[in-house]
Amino acid sequence: MGWITQPPGISEFNIRTSQDGETTFDMETMVASVVVLPSPLPGYQFRCMTYPSLSGDISNVPATRGNIYAVWQDYREGYSDIYLSISTNFGVNWETPMPIADSPVGSQNFFPAITVSPSDGAVFVSYYTNRVNPPDLEVFLATSRDGGITFINTRLTTTSFSVAGLPVIGDYIGNAIVPQTDRLVTVWTDTRTGIENIWFGDNQ
Repeated sequence: MGWITQPPGISEFNIRTSQDGETTFDMETMVASVVVLPSPLPGYQFRCMTYPSLSGDISNVPATRGNIYAVWQDYREGYSDIYLSISTNFGVNWETPMPIADSPVGSQNFFPAITVSPSDGAVFVSYYTNRVNPPDLEVFLATSRDGGITFINTRLTTTSFSVAGLPVIGDYIGNAIVPQTDRLVTVWTDTRTGIENIWFGDNQ
């Protein structure tokens, strides 16, 4: 399990792992230091809490099986970006965090959710972004098929949507792998029809 400590003070993404079905937990381990976003983000009204997202590779791909991936939003560059860190030893040690959204400098990217394919170990991270038509939002997907080393970002939404004046846009986003097909599906909050509603899309 993981959490991000909140200001005041230095924020950290920490985890504790269990090797016995959650009967006992190992000592706390830090994934990375985190610069927590201001809430709301500049130019917006909705709250923007900083949550972690974790997923493990249970595929039979020898190169990546057992990897644990951690993602979060971080304000270390003065804008919100999506960062990822990898552990190859079950959460004992974590690699240097890297940004994965590949969006223009200064754009806001937030609320990441990670899912790893149980069949081939592909890593999927969905997130909100204003990279296309700011301040309106889109949902993008960052995909890695080499164990989190490189990512390709693609657009899931078909149109930008406005969140002007909204105090809450859901605080989250979600993914799932459809059994038997390895098809990734994503759900998010969208206002394109004039009201907040739940939208569904996939990466096919």
